[in-house]
Amino acid sequence: MTGTGQEANYRNNGNTSILVLKRAQIIESASSRLLDSDNVAESICNEVRNRLHFDFAAIQLIDFEQQTIRTVYGTGLETGWYNVASHSLQVEKKFRDIQADIALADPLCIELIDGFDPRFDAFIYGKYGHERFSRAFLPLVVRFDKGHIAEASFADFVLEPDIPSAPRRISLVQERGKKTDASSEFQVIGTLEVGYINESMSKHKVVTWSDIELVFELACKYAYTLCQSTLLSVLEAVAKSAKEIAGADCANFIFPFDLSDRLHAYSVWSGQSLPGILRDVKPRRNGLGEKAIASGRPQFLPDTKTGHTISEFNPQLHRAGVKAMAAYPLDLLSERLPDRLHSGKAPRKHAVLYVAFTHDHIFREEEIEGTKLFMNLARDAVRHALYYVDAARAARQLTNLQEIAKALANEADEGQLLYSIAGHSLNLVSADMVLVFEYDQDQRRFVANPVISGHRGTALLPDSESPFSSFPHTPSPRLAGSTDPIITYSPEKLVEQLRDDDGEEEFWVRLVKGEQIRTCIICPLRIGDIVTGIMLIAFRRSQNFSEHEIGVIKSLASTAGVAMQRRRLLRARDQDLLAMAHQLRNPLTATSADVSFVREAAELMLRRAPVGDPAISEFQELHLAFSKIAERVASLDALCDGIYTSLSRSLGRHYTPSVGTINVFSEAQRTFNLVSSSRGRSDIELVLKMGSCDGPTGDGDPNDINTDVSVLKNVLYTLLDNACKYADKNSILTVEHNLHVDSSRIFVKSSGVPIEPSEEDTIFWKFKRGKRACEARSSVGGIGLGLWVARELMRMIGGDLRFVREPATERLSTFVMQFDRR
Repeated sequence: MTGTGQEANYRNNGNTSILVLKRAQIIESASSRLLDSDNVAESICNEVRNRLHFDFAAIQLIDFEQQTIRTVYGTGLETGWYNVASHSLQVEKKFRDIQADIALADPLCIELIDGFDPRFDAFIYGKYGHERFSRAFLPLVVRFDKGHIAEASFADFVLEPDIPSAPRRISLVQERGKKTDASSEFQVIGTLEVGYINESMSKHKVVTWSDIELVFELACKYAYTLCQSTLLSVLEAVAKSAKEIAGADCANFIFPFDLSDRLHAYSVWSGQSLPGILRDVKPRRNGLGEKAIASGRPQFLPDTKTGHTISEFNPQLHRAGVKAMAAYPLDLLSERLPDRLHSGKAPRKHAVLYVAFTHDHIFREEEIEGTKLFMNLARDAVRHALYYVDAARAARQLTNLQEIAKALANEADEGQLLYSIAGHSLNLVSADMVLVFEYDQDQRRFVANPVISGHRGTALLPDSESPFSSFPHTPSPRLAGSTDPIITYSPEKLVEQLRDDDGEEEFWVRLVKGEQIRTCIICPLRIGDIVTGIMLIAFRRSQNFSEHEIGVIKSLASTAGVAMQRRRLLRARDQDLLAMAHQLRNPLTATSADVSFVREAAELMLRRAPVGDPAISEFQELHLAFSKIAERVASLDALCDGIYTSLSRSLGRHYTPSVGTINVFSEAQRTFNLVSSSRGRSDIELVLKMGSCDGPTGDGDPNDINTDVSVLKNVLYTLLDNACKYADKNSILTVEHNLHVDSSRIFVKSSGVPIEPSEEDTIFWKFKRGKRACEARSSVGGIGLGLWVARELMRMIGGDLRFVREPATERLSTFVMQFDRR
């Protein structure tokens, strides 16, 4: 016997354990197919492009547990958004992204879109050049045939376009004339996106009706292959195996179930005689499933101990023909965040398996033990599958986080930087809306309107271009003092966090209610002790977070904080350079006029003087012109001192001079973290080394020195920033502190672009840069003031800054800062 007959023979002969082991192997086999999911998606995209000649193809899959749809793979041109775009399914239609709208459409449909659509993610659309795209979005559909996943056939549907001559929306109607819906025997597992990229209107290609028929036929074929490498296939194997082991007529596996809001991600059923009875069953309050979850033990009806029957406990199921039923709980999710991260309570999720009989049935001890053994093995197999799914999700997030860091580091426009932070954050965690508020720590207030990414539900929020005074509502400044993200699980808790101690509460109540926010993460954007902003990551659904997800969010906030601080430093630099250019404009213009005068005088001399005539008068005019140029050059040199004064005032805005105690190594580490991040030099390693120590240290840290704190910070910043500019790849930067009786010496050593012997003194001159440094790092830029300013500051406090040549190698540069001990 094969199939069900063989399994019945195992049960009848008391060999349930053999049946359990065989079925556990089937579930493990289904779990192992998850490892092939990326390869399957890649092969499908390549075949679609190669057979139908599209410029690109992308696959989006539904994560039923997270209730999101995410682009998992793509091939072709402009593929930057692949593995980045991710959006929620648990929102009203007006908030849906295009992919979510296709996946949830009732009836099922295909859409052809040329250019922009309001449902598009505006950040993805603008950043990756989607305005040139002509594309089609198709659902990936599988059939549930009596609880078994099967391939949906192209012949199952009739394609009905809205406009036959130029279709834009094509409804999928079943052959018998009844339109499909989400609760029918068809299940959407994702979407397929295909299209063309148009570089010009003269060669504008669009997706046509004939394209759609061919690609939908392929989509039906490939949806089943994709589904076999998803968690849905594993859970189907569990439901089917449990039905066979128990000898039941129907089984339904619900996972994970949230007791707080009675939602579940998966409801996978198996059975031939009861295709509709258990499909929509979920644990009722005080029902059999909830009792099983609460007690951690299986529950049965009829119950021989209490005498309860199906007719008493659930009349609806009894009327549908169910005579006996069991509910088995599974402990699959036990992770919970530390209480310190919560502003409210996170929901706990569970799983439950139902088996049902249409004939009178008494649950025997052997049957119960066999099913419990199977559930333990199934639990381990499902845990392995979940581990892989979570690990793959975590790997994608970490990869995306790395790409986000690169993108933010290269973002030149300051306004676009904040929008990039919001847009990337929205997709990284599948949020519904992200708001970024810029914060000025010195003034202890927010300084601009929020930058927003995501679909808005109200008109309460301003455009980023609106005047700041037109939107007086900002979050409470106390949030800037938080070191960890704050998570709120209710609108009331969110309003409580956002409202200012002295401000009105009504606005935040209207905003949170109007945007339908249920869960929110409030992230301070900071680098070390510097707070640059606040980011609100909002969800229009109940959302739970793992330790890993919180770690990703914290890393994202840190990356955003570094990028914003880097832009502030560059903005201050640009302001100083603009001021310098303004001061130089008149002298340079005058000098240019003098050069023109000399040229005209020389031409006059050559034109008028006869051969052999010394033309004394013309030479006198020429000499006079050169004298004027010399005066201009002298005034330009004097102007350098004025520029230095201007720069010093600029530095004074950021660093307040003060004498105090500062730890050399702590400051060096903090400064290195700042400059290496802003320069994108993650390949450089910092080594902190204590050198000779022949001076008194007392009981304190020998690296604590008493000096002008502002000067030390400025000079260390200049030296470490220069080191990151010109250091070799994968090199080591060393900061060594030598403590002597009368002085402290700090050595900053790096291996990189060498300084010529002839330049050892001139590198400290005003507006002087090393020749080889200019050649090797011309793209870095600079005006040659950094080292001069640094040495002048050191001398101003009685110290010095000098260059020391290391005989071992010409590429090793050492700068020595010397402080008198006070």
